Amino acid sequence: MDNNVNIVIRPVRTEDWPGILEAHREAVMRKTSGHYTQEQKEAWIESMRSGMEERKQSVEKGENVVLVAEYNGRIAGFAAASPSRRQLFQLYVAPGEWVGVGKRLLSAIEEKMAFSGVVILDGRCTLNAVEFYRRRGYNIGEPNVRELACGVGLPGFIIRKQLKP
Repeated sequence: MDNNVNIVIRPVRTEDWPGILEAHREAVMRKTSGHYTQEQKEAWIESMRSGMEERKQSVEKGENVVLVAEYNGRIAGFAAASPSRRQLFQLYVAPGEWVGVGKRLLSAIEEKMAFSGVVILDGRCTLNAVEFYRRRGYNIGEPNVRELACGVGLPGFIIRKQLKP
């Protein structure tokens, strides 16, 4: 059976935020082994949790766009971007029986950004996601370390893509 038939990509709703936190936690803990230490993973998850209220408000104010992938009532993944900053800043998919959710979320958020007038979409990818973005037309740029609030560094790369109008 094709489980992608049951995946719905849609804008975030108020009740989705706990599921977003859980999808993020699962993705970080289970998909980044070999790339990040336990300390980095825990700091990464805490950074997401502690910034959740600010993220909610940015969506309510229309500053950011968050899309979720829902599978049978569960948040399978999410993507977040800022049209005004022309930046993709989050794309996470929890491990599960679904295939292609990340690709679908990325395409949907790119369409939203292009519709908002974004021509060049910038972002930062984690070490485990380099090939995912490269296969989807992103230029992988300079190495970059994101400093988390607790002082732990999270290595990654700067990414950039020219969107189709």
